[in-house]
Amino acid sequence: MADRNVDNNIDPRENDGKIYEITPDPTGGTPPGDVRVAAGADDAEETAGGSMSLTSGDLELVTDTSAQTVGVRFGDLGIPAGATMTNAHIQFVADESQSEPTSLSVQAHAADTAPTFGTSSSNISSRPRTAASVPWSPAAWTAGQGGADQRTPDLRSVVQEVVDRPGWANGNAMAFIVRGSGHRTAETFEGSATKAPLLHVEYLPPTGNRPPSVNAGPDQTVAQDAGAALDGTVSDDGRPNPAPTTTWTKMSGPGTVTFANAGSVDTPATFSQAGTYVLRLTADDGELTTVDDVTIVVEPPGRRTLDVRIGAGTDDVEERATGSVSLSSADLELVTDATVQKVGLRFAGLGIPRGARISSAYVQFTADEAGSDPTSLTFQAQAADNAATFADTTANVSGRPRTTASAGWSPVSWIAGGAGADQRTPDLAAAVQEVVNRPGWTSGNAMAFIVAGSGRRTAESFEGSATKAPVLHVEYE
Repeated sequence: MADRNVDNNIDPRENDGKIYEITPDPTGGTPPGDVRVAAGADDAEETAGGSMSLTSGDLELVTDTSAQTVGVRFGDLGIPAGATMTNAHIQFVADESQSEPTSLSVQAHAADTAPTFGTSSSNISSRPRTAASVPWSPAAWTAGQGGADQRTPDLRSVVQEVVDRPGWANGNAMAFIVRGSGHRTAETFEGSATKAPLLHVEYLPPTGNRPPSVNAGPDQTVAQDAGAALDGTVSDDGRPNPAPTTTWTKMSGPGTVTFANAGSVDTPATFSQAGTYVLRLTADDGELTTVDDVTIVVEPPGRRTLDVRIGAGTDDVEERATGSVSLSSADLELVTDATVQKVGLRFAGLGIPRGARISSAYVQFTADEAGSDPTSLTFQAQAADNAATFADTTANVSGRPRTTASAGWSPVSWIAGGAGADQRTPDLAAAVQEVVNRPGWTSGNAMAFIVAGSGRRTAESFEGSATKAPVLHVEYE
């Protein structure tokens, strides 16, 4: 494979000033610079029950009797490691005319090179997905069309996340996972090899030095006397310096901010008065600088509110009936997945002082799938001063001591994508209070919850979508 120059009209400071498209060996009706699905096992449908179809004459995006999950894989992509995406989309061709309201979400398989789809159950939905996700509400389709209305929005963020993986290499394969609601029907490889889905990518070739990647962490609401536990992340390519220097600074806010260690990505911060603050994390590799901001709402004495989202794959896990623990599931089955299991949820960096009076607490989920099975769940917290993240050791969820306090939940039916009152647990204040009252509890510690019961509701996990992972909400005085 060779890179092909298609446009010189960009900033000449970027490498050689060229944008490149991926260039496979053109076959059939595939335009040069694009890659089309080239095998029946590379465009597949998975029913709500997990069964796989690899030979369908069309792709139902995504309702075919019930909502399903669709997988589309593109092989032999000529994208070098370190490339910077400037544009990407998947082009479909309409197999049928449809106009019903449709809302889709497109993610990629979070893998260095995606294998083709197989007949094993849940071979699409069980794959870990990128944190990056692109929503798509397509316009009405007319059978036979293959233009802008049948084209996804820009997928560059999704493609970039895969290309940035340590194991990505020129010639690897990339798979996309489509979920949602509604109905648009596209051609498949089996329906027409020359009208199968097509991936278009434009990119800048690798530079000698890429800027650091910076994430200042999630926005927080904290109490003034508790402060904030800042949780940033920085990654870099090691050029020109082995590691970038990092600095926290205050950008705005009514008072003074004191950082315990302004040069550390993870550090406590305290505030001289209540109000809304914007803090900036800067990373400088000696040549290039990147910044990211986080908003901290500091509440005055009295009732305070705390919202913390799960921030790592090892903090939302499933333990099967055998005791084996899955740390990387793309969703959370509460609690039946073939057999009844237990689910562990851990929330880190909770700025709740020891002995605070908990007035309200709940966990907010986002529905990954629609579900209406009769379901009865029980929530308890781990009886620990500072809950450790989960591990793949046997019974690492069920083997943890639990609070005496518990809360029962019989959730109503869920609709895929729902994230409101129906996906919110009952009040967990008693369990949270029991942990916060422990002698070793300190502001900034972590708290874990253990979910057991029967029935099934399927929620988003951190791997499925980092922005839709479970959130712990606590109100206290």
